[in-house]
Amino acid sequence: MGTIFLIAVLELPTEAQRIEGKRKSIVVAPQFILADDARSASNKATLLAAKENANLDPDRIEVLVTNPF
Repeated sequence: MGTIFLIAVLELPTEAQRIEGKRKSIVVAPQFILADDARSASNKATLLAAKENANLDPDRIEVLVTNPF
């Protein structure tokens, strides 16, 4: 079985971009997924982010996972 999690992935700006005023941007919009635990949900979110943007730097992403119920 599994649990429903709400996930989203944000891309963090580089230091130079942050100084120019750029903010975090949404790579994967908030959506519900089915996963066994929060770590699995985070892994699925990371894979979705890589699928959305192949040039994404994994060191500059923020994965948000919550159990909405």
